[in-house]
Amino acid sequence: MAKYMQQKLDRGEHVVHEAKVGALTIVGLVAPNLGLIFIPLMTLRTINLLFFTRLGFTNRRVLGKTGIFRRRVVDCPLNQVRKIAVSKGVLGRVFGYGTVTISTANERVKFKYITNPEVFRDKLAQAQQRATEVTA
Repeated sequence: MAKYMQQKLDRGEHVVHEAKVGALTIVGLVAPNLGLIFIPLMTLRTINLLFFTRLGFTNRRVLGKTGIFRRRVVDCPLNQVRKIAVSKGVLGRVFGYGTVTISTANERVKFKYITNPEVFRDKLAQAQQRATEVTA
């Protein structure tokens, strides 16, 4: 992630927080499908999540990308993020991962299997508050 984020930084901008897709989340992906024919497909999905999902934010904006074939990208100033939603299933609660959905005025992008999604949401909300205070 650091390389992706570092390439996108503007002057005076620094990374505040980077979300991760944890290796333990793979258990949540593969466990329900053990013994089924879909394991090769799950492996492609796992590779997609682990190596092609990036999410984080700087002191000025949210940056993220996900997907190989169907790429979704978010690059949005902090003050234009309208909503940050977190959802978790049963396995997500057990293994500590969930889906972070970032909504802006124009789009909504989901980032699945993010480790500690509540931490990401809370830190992003704090960064938004700080950015609002600086401009006020």
